[in-house]
Amino acid sequence: MNIKDTVGIDMSKLTFDARIHSSQIESEFQNDKKGYKKLVDWTYKNSELPKENIIFVFEHTGLYSDGFYPFI
Repeated sequence: MNIKDTVGIDMSKLTFDARIHSSQIESEFQNDKKGYKKLVDWTYKNSELPKENIIFVFEHTGLYSDGFYPFI
């Protein structure tokens, strides 16, 4: 994997914030399956790089982040 961009995620119980490092674009999403899918779609739409070059980074927050793993 040749990582060229990072998406930083700040998880909380009901929502999470995400920021694409290279462009500093940020957005808030619902912390549920629909929100995870929107995050992935939003990232690939707003990054100029292919998905193979993007990594999602977040702190493991137990129950707040467990549902996100299948989407990344």
